[in-house]
Amino acid sequence: MRKSDKSTCCRQLVGLRNVALSSGLLTTAPFMPSVHAEESASAVKILEEMSDYISGQKNLSVTFDSDIEVVTNELQKLQFTSSGQVQLSRPDKLRATRTGGYTDVEVVFDGKTITINSKDKNVFAQIDSPGSADQLIDLLRDKYGVVAPGADLLLSTAFNEMMTGVIDAQDVGRGVIDGVECEHLAFRNLDTDWLG
Repeated sequence: MRKSDKSTCCRQLVGLRNVALSSGLLTTAPFMPSVHAEESASAVKILEEMSDYISGQKNLSVTFDSDIEVVTNELQKLQFTSSGQVQLSRPDKLRATRTGGYTDVEVVFDGKTITINSKDKNVFAQIDSPGSADQLIDLLRDKYGVVAPGADLLLSTAFNEMMTGVIDAQDVGRGVIDGVECEHLAFRNLDTDWLG
């Protein structure tokens, strides 16, 4: 695979992963035995190559579209769509925006402080958080219960994070996203199915 092909594929896998994450499809499951070798070798290898490529980038910029589905008490399914952008400069600079789905929020991290600005509600918060972007993502998840869509892709240990609890992996074949042909992968945890 040429580097330009790999880069395009990585961007498309990131987009799929963001959609799966933001749709509430991804949750942490307890560690399970390894995936089925004959079915999964190709999918796992592709995911690992993509993760290694992304983890190796000092500067990364990703745009995304996401859908969140909510089921009402009357069992009606509603979908909220939003778009955004994430800019990462390793090890300790991050800026993320998300607009739509009844929100307009910006998050900025400078290696010392994280600032969250909810523009639609005209409120903001700052938290002292010295360290790396990896440490920030862990802090937000573990201490504040904030699991940002696609955040595991930004970690330097992205592959290990995504493979935790995976019991099945499939290389579905080629797909097309935004007019670009890319790999289509399917993974399964005990209680979650997600795409890559």
